[in-house]
Amino acid sequence: MNAPYYGHETTRQQDDYTSPAQTTPPSAYEQAERRRRHRSRSLAAAATLLILGGLLSFLTGLAVLLGKAFFTSQPDYTTTVHNYAFHWNLTGWGWSSLLLGVIVVIAAIFVLLGVTWARWFGAVLALISAAGAFLFLPFYPFWSVIVIALDVFIIWALATARRPA
Repeated sequence: MNAPYYGHETTRQQDDYTSPAQTTPPSAYEQAERRRRHRSRSLAAAATLLILGGLLSFLTGLAVLLGKAFFTSQPDYTTTVHNYAFHWNLTGWGWSSLLLGVIVVIAAIFVLLGVTWARWFGAVLALISAAGAFLFLPFYPFWSVIVIALDVFIIWALATARRPA
């Protein structure tokens, strides 16, 4: 008596090297093409994260410029936070964060285009953004921690992504 047939094969495990039509390992060309696609996807993911980081920086600057009363209405906070080593004017901080966000998005576009220097420039900009978020901690700690974590991940993604062949 035969086992019932359910329309799919359950006796064979498939991986990247075997398919029902091919039982030989892929050629060197196919392997190189697979590596090129993987590198291209990792760079696209890094550039997408860089765009996200730039947008967060832009939105931070916009929020500071448009909602200055929110940041100064926090308990014991003024435009320059007392008992903090760094004293910032919120208007200047908002404009610098806004400009940084625009520059980061432009760098991300160049990363998507495959320009090598843009990867390292984007990593430096993410480092500057993380330092800025650290300085913004007393005004809005939760947002700053999220931006710092994202910037660290962006630096890792840009540093480890390989250039497409």
